[in-house]
Amino acid sequence: MLDRNKQEPRIRVFDPDLANHGWEASCTVIESVMRDRPFIIDSLRDLLRESGCGIRRLLHPVLAVE
Repeated sequence: MLDRNKQEPRIRVFDPDLANHGWEASCTVIESVMRDRPFIIDSLRDLLRESGCGIRRLLHPVLAVE
């Protein structure tokens, strides 16, 4: 996952393959690390759907970090 040392959102988009990531999938993965905000997941999901992207799985863990 991405390093979260700064305040700005971090996003990584990639097509996982065994040689580079140690696992593979037949889809594109979007990872984001950012502060939790009201409606952020709804907004991202709507943006992807409006762009014609299908969503196979959506995970939204909220972690308390000190």
